[in-house]
Amino acid sequence: MDRSANTGVRRRPRGPLYEALTWLACAIAGLGLAFAEPTITLQEAAARKAPEFTLLHDGRNVVVSGQVSVNPIRIGDVLHLPIQERGRGLVLEGSLRSFGQLSPGDWVEAHGRLVQRAGLPVVVVSRIVTVSTGAPPLARALNPADVQNLDRLGQLVVTEGQVIEVGSNFGGAFLRMGGQPNTLKVFLPSGQDSHRAFGAFAVGDTVRVTGIAYQYCPIPPHVDQFELLVGDVKDVVRLPGSWSTQARGFWPVLAALTLMGISWWRREIRSRRQREMLHTVYHLGEEILSAGSAPEILNKIIVVLPKVLKVTGAKLYLYDRGSNTLDPTGEPQSTAITIDTPSGLAQTSAVACFRNRTLLSIPDTRRHPFPAPSRDKVSAPPPRSMLFIPMQVQGEPIGVFQVENERKARSFSPDEQAVAQHLANQIGLAVKLLQQRSFREQLSRSEKLAAVGRLISGVVNDLQTPLEAISSMADSALEQHTEPGAPGHELLVIASEARRATAIVTRLVSFAQPEQAQAEPVDLNQLLRNLIQFREREWKACGIHLTNLVSKKPVQILGSHGQLEQVFLNLLVHAEQALEDATDKRIIIRADVLTKRVFIEIRYSAPMKFTPLVDGAAESTRSGSGDLGLDVCRSIIAGHGGEMRINGSGQQSVLEVELPCLPATEQPVEPQPVEPKRPGRRWTVLLLEQEEFVERRLVEWLSIRGYRVVPVRSSEEGLDLVQRVRFDVVFCSTHLRGLNWVEFFDRVRGRVGAFALLAEAFSQDLSTHFRGEGRFVLHKPIDQDQFNRTLLAIEGRLQAVEARAPEVESY
Repeated sequence: MDRSANTGVRRRPRGPLYEALTWLACAIAGLGLAFAEPTITLQEAAARKAPEFTLLHDGRNVVVSGQVSVNPIRIGDVLHLPIQERGRGLVLEGSLRSFGQLSPGDWVEAHGRLVQRAGLPVVVVSRIVTVSTGAPPLARALNPADVQNLDRLGQLVVTEGQVIEVGSNFGGAFLRMGGQPNTLKVFLPSGQDSHRAFGAFAVGDTVRVTGIAYQYCPIPPHVDQFELLVGDVKDVVRLPGSWSTQARGFWPVLAALTLMGISWWRREIRSRRQREMLHTVYHLGEEILSAGSAPEILNKIIVVLPKVLKVTGAKLYLYDRGSNTLDPTGEPQSTAITIDTPSGLAQTSAVACFRNRTLLSIPDTRRHPFPAPSRDKVSAPPPRSMLFIPMQVQGEPIGVFQVENERKARSFSPDEQAVAQHLANQIGLAVKLLQQRSFREQLSRSEKLAAVGRLISGVVNDLQTPLEAISSMADSALEQHTEPGAPGHELLVIASEARRATAIVTRLVSFAQPEQAQAEPVDLNQLLRNLIQFREREWKACGIHLTNLVSKKPVQILGSHGQLEQVFLNLLVHAEQALEDATDKRIIIRADVLTKRVFIEIRYSAPMKFTPLVDGAAESTRSGSGDLGLDVCRSIIAGHGGEMRINGSGQQSVLEVELPCLPATEQPVEPQPVEPKRPGRRWTVLLLEQEEFVERRLVEWLSIRGYRVVPVRSSEEGLDLVQRVRFDVVFCSTHLRGLNWVEFFDRVRGRVGAFALLAEAFSQDLSTHFRGEGRFVLHKPIDQDQFNRTLLAIEGRLQAVEARAPEVESY
């Protein structure tokens, strides 16, 4: 039905002119419409103007073209369709009718009005035309900070970040990702259960988001509040956490493992240091045990100890029982510490450590527990810290080991104290071994001297008879020869030389004989005169001029005649040997008494060839004749309560010996010779001696006195005889075949009245501990005077036993 019929107006016929005019009007209208909707680029559509950054073409009708990036996203009642071209993006706003047939990848041309929605440029589409289709565009990878840019609005981007907030509002669900200040909001518009869309995500998760760069900034200037618009929750993907993210989740475990690792590392370092220290300490202990002297031990310790205990020095104090002092090793004897009256911090501390037998630590000497002594201005201050450790071997105190730190005060840890105590015990053991080695050497030397003495005694016994015969015959010939002449002179020479040979042989016996069991008064001046006479002929032959200033007045001292004779003979021989290369050979011997002390001086015209004996460690020079050595001489003199010094200046050397005199009230009176008395009845003697010479002499002496002697060679035979026959006395050697003399004595004690031990060499312990009631000691070689005195004591013992009881008394 024609719409003109209803109007009531008659329709005029249309001719060619009408149609031409109509076409022209439409062309003009189309041209105007074209000028009203200009075609612009996406960059021009998003252009803004300062300062509010509003749209430059806000409200104009425009035509834009681009490629659809994602499906339309519903926000409220409208759909937003993002398009992009040449790195620029724009959002189209329309209805489902306009965008229903479009899909990602379509190229479209949109007509509409350009407006600004809360800062976001939007084209409200009036008509949209699909130009072509293609592959969907790829999302551009950006970090959250780069997404927040005006040039990125409307583009399809993908970014990653860590979730820092999850929530929802009236418009939809959201989450924030990234970090301050560049946090980016991911927005999912309202839909079914959209407020719980991000519920599966938690703070700390790392997510990858694919969406449209968006902006919601209603308040100018429109330069912030950027968002990432997503149309589906699937556009947000949780990523596996990074190492740092996982570490944050497991930080307690990681922290615990880290602490354990640090503890293990520190423990390993400490263990390695302890192992190194133990290795050093054990090696030092081996070197200490292999050292040959106490100064060598101290030198080894000083080299190694600063590395172990972090100290600067060490000292050794060895205990001297004779003087009751602590003698510092390697220092002069004058610095010895007296146990009874110590003076000084170090000395008092060392004595306290030695007496209490416990470790003493002084961390700071400025606050030490002992009173400070009065010091002169030149004395050096003590070290800042000191540690004193007692040295003990099998409960016996040996000395004190001192370590010190001169630079700073410090406390010694329990481990350091344990190391120091271990080293002190090692030092004590080494010193004890050195002492035992010295004792063994002295014992071996004594045994050798005893063997030489027995050999000399045997030779002398064979020589004395012919010499005495020569002397007797010469005297007898002189008595018969009364006429003057040459034969009488020759007989005098023979008798003189025979007596001289007898004296030399007797002196050899005295040199080889060990010291007596007890100290005896000795005339020191007579001893020196005898030695001078003994050496004078050789001195004259060597061109040595002697000045003898020894008085003929007796000077008595208490000691061993044999030992003193060996000491002074050694000193004379030493002076004689020192003069071998001298041009002026002179020896001056002087002996004076002053304040109950006798001073002997041996001066010779030759320089010293050794270190003076000022610290007890002088060089031990040995003469060609096998003398004792100056160090042994000094020890013997010290054992007699004296002192020996060696001084020298230029071409003069002096050997000084100081000994205590015997008071006049204690000097012996020469007894009248008494003939030995025969016993009232004949005593029976069992003799066990391996040496035939000694056995023959004892049998001879006992037989002269009326004893019955039964000699045997083995201990088993002696035990058998003691069990079957009663013996009054047993003479037993220390060297037996079979049982030793100790076991033999235990078997026969109680069966005999007296027991006399024949010792091979002098032993102070044996003489002190074995002697007693019914027990006697004779030292070889046995002279007749010693034997007679012992036999008188034995007879007195036997007579007393018989007077008390009919049976032999045990002892």
